[in-house]
Amino acid sequence: MNINFFNKKVPSFLEYLIFLIIPFIIFILLVSKNKNTIEEKAAQDQIEPTLSEKKLDQENNLIQLAIKQMVQKNYSESIKINLEVLKINENNKIAHNNLCYAYGEIEEYKKGITHCERAIALDPNFQLAKNNLNFLKRTLAKNNK
Repeated sequence: MNINFFNKKVPSFLEYLIFLIIPFIIFILLVSKNKNTIEEKAAQDQIEPTLSEKKLDQENNLIQLAIKQMVQKNYSESIKINLEVLKINENNKIAHNNLCYAYGEIEEYKKGITHCERAIALDPNFQLAKNNLNFLKRTLAKNNK
């Protein structure tokens, strides 16, 4: 039994070209079309922020403003700003913690404690709120003696 490997037809250069190049060209065209679609979508997303992104930006800007007011010891103004944040998002743990601190500074300890407890309820691992709560409770206890 003789096996002859040389009787097989050797593909010509043109056949290789058709077999390899045409699918490659189709692939490139599909990829470039998808790339343009993805880039257009990304550009559109950058131009048109969603409503939730706008609210988040507004919340963050107000939080920063409230912190500046606290640093300047304008606690009543900081309280007003943090209450505005809570109108946008009642579950903003940072605003609740800031209110806790600001109410403590103007000696409205019970209001401060309420906001600290709310911040901790939203995030049980929020150590700063826990620290503020402990401080306010100790201060309230000293003042009630």
